[in-house]
Amino acid sequence: MLDFVKLKLYQRLGYKSLRKGKHEKALKHFEKAMIISQEVSIIFNYVVALSALGKYSEAYPYLKKILSEYRDNEMAISLMLWVCMMLRKWEEAISLCEQIRLQFPSNQEFIHLYDILQNSELRERFISAHSLIKQADQKTLKKEYSEAVDLLKKALEINPDEALAYNNLASIHFTLKLKDEAKAYIKKAVELDPLNKRYKQNLRIIDK
Repeated sequence: MLDFVKLKLYQRLGYKSLRKGKHEKALKHFEKAMIISQEVSIIFNYVVALSALGKYSEAYPYLKKILSEYRDNEMAISLMLWVCMMLRKWEEAISLCEQIRLQFPSNQEFIHLYDILQNSELRERFISAHSLIKQADQKTLKKEYSEAVDLLKKALEINPDEALAYNNLASIHFTLKLKDEAKAYIKKAVELDPLNKRYKQNLRIIDK
């Protein structure tokens, strides 16, 4: 009974830390939960925290284990696709993207990656840009906004069509109460990725 209470506590604290962007804390809570239980849901939460920290090599074997048991789980497949891309496991990433296209045709967020994966130049630019975006995320969490903006602009120099960088620039400028700049950035994000629901929602928020 005591282990069950501890397990629920660690899970709750882990979720709370993830929502706040405190990924290191989330990872520690989920690690403690995994000592008590190896349930797939707990392992998956641990993998999410690893991925958020850019620890893709550590996340990969756990995702392999999850997918060996739940081959058709959309969330696990999508996360594995992302991890494989960041690790430059291109053949595996392409195969997973094809699986998503066939099984989950409404998953536009990942389906649009298929064309990028087929082009060696595009996919390298995509990965390089996202590595900078990940660094910018960490700066943003520390409220080091100037450094975050610089990193996001460098990402756009590498990949000018990276909608996520524009979205994140919009978020930072909105936080800094620079609404006009935020609006210009989020409109560009929506223009580049018109099917992304999160960008559309952010545009509605900024445009109020």
